[in-house]
Amino acid sequence: MVLLCYSTGRMFLKRTRSGPYCYIQLVEAYRDGGKPRQRVLATLGREDELDKERLRRLGRQLLALAEEEPADEAGPEVEVGASREVGRLWVLQQLWGELELDRILDSKLRGRQFEFDVPTVLKAIVFGRVIEPSSERALVREWLRRVRWPGFGSIRLHHTYRALAALADIQRGLERALTQVLTGKLFADVTLTLFDTTSIYFEGRGPQELAAYGYSPTRPDRVQVRLGLLTSREGLPLSHWVFPGNQADPDSFAKASQAFRSQLPVAEFTVVADRGMVSDANLVRLEQMGIPYIVGVRLRWQAARQALASPGRYRQVRPNLFVKEIHREAGRRVLVCFNPEAAEEDRRQREAMVARLEQALAQGPSAWRQYLKGPARRYLVTQGSRPQLDWARIRDDARYDGKWVLWTTSRLSSEEVAVAYKGLLEVEESFRALKTPLEIRPVYHWSEPGVRGHIASAVLALLLARLIEQRLQRAGMPQRARTALAQLADIDEVQFDLGRRKLVRTSRLTPDQRRLLEALRVVPPAPVRVV
Repeated sequence: MVLLCYSTGRMFLKRTRSGPYCYIQLVEAYRDGGKPRQRVLATLGREDELDKERLRRLGRQLLALAEEEPADEAGPEVEVGASREVGRLWVLQQLWGELELDRILDSKLRGRQFEFDVPTVLKAIVFGRVIEPSSERALVREWLRRVRWPGFGSIRLHHTYRALAALADIQRGLERALTQVLTGKLFADVTLTLFDTTSIYFEGRGPQELAAYGYSPTRPDRVQVRLGLLTSREGLPLSHWVFPGNQADPDSFAKASQAFRSQLPVAEFTVVADRGMVSDANLVRLEQMGIPYIVGVRLRWQAARQALASPGRYRQVRPNLFVKEIHREAGRRVLVCFNPEAAEEDRRQREAMVARLEQALAQGPSAWRQYLKGPARRYLVTQGSRPQLDWARIRDDARYDGKWVLWTTSRLSSEEVAVAYKGLLEVEESFRALKTPLEIRPVYHWSEPGVRGHIASAVLALLLARLIEQRLQRAGMPQRARTALAQLADIDEVQFDLGRRKLVRTSRLTPDQRRLLEALRVVPPAPVRVV
């Protein structure tokens, strides 16, 4: 039960039971090597013998701080609540408000009957996914019991399931409205959009309509769904699609592309996609729809080999990024890009793989058999009963180090095309964010609406995280959203019940915390406020 907070730590009163008696102690909370610790500063005495006038004086002093009334000799008895974290929730709430999500959710859910506040439940789910990713069951039974925020205390497990199903129903309308806010209020650039896919596996059987064995490289033994994510140039998620786990990337891209034009609030935009999305049918469909594209070409396709062999001088357009435009064919411009830093990394990885293969071949079949499956197999050729290194393939692969070939029908300059395609790395980074700090998994849901709502909540959490990272980047403080939020985790508040009114006291902010909030454009909580 926190009373006052100082920069040297947080002091609070603690009830300690010993036999039949309860003692009141003044305790200081601090961190030692990153771990929370407590030390007893003083024992004030047995609770049943404590002079309550001392608590009254404390309450009057707090009222004086709040400038609500003078610290006279009369005053109410003080009931002190438990200390709860507020810092991270405070930041997420302000971003949630900027995105107008309460208004949008109320609008899209209008006319539906619920016995609980769906926007508040969805807010709790999304905030929890940003701060402490878990299943909905763990969210309700663990995380929500440790935080205090208006409306969170009454949330039950069945509320989360119903709220996620409702979110799945309104996903398209929600994303369309959010895109309007992002472009009109937060100035997101949607004239160039990035699309990529990933697989998400289930902890259980999953819904029959979606779950299937598919393309996950880490858990091919689990049923999966396929997620397609569309982002802005800055990496802000604009929309997503959930496909059956056995659907190939070109099929996913073809279906998602049909929704691009109706969803994005601009007259013309360019879509950027990775090599795995490319198929002739996809490109023809985009051309028929009048949507310009930038796509990577698989390096071992004949068209890519011809482009790499074409003469021409590279032009540097960014640090570690060079580009040359080769020619046009069938209305498409062909570009070759080169990244010296990536080339060095490709060379290092290939040489390390070859060294492992040489060592395994020298040790005998028990060592080299493990390499007959996986990416290293491409460097082996079998002669008789024993594999050997394929030096011709190894030398050929060196030609592709740090290079990629692009096709585009856009009117962007060569520099803009190369930089736009490099932006796909941000989308891939977004997928890593979904899988690690925001963690779409664990996915336990067995119904299709539950799965779709669960993924939609993770995408909303990703949007909040990317806004945080974008603002920190612009302020010269680049770091992950979770890293930044962790620095605000020890901003606490405690509530004092003074009879007819209640006060909330927030812990004193450190200089680093103030700088962080300023970079995020978040107004800090008041030191003392009446509630």
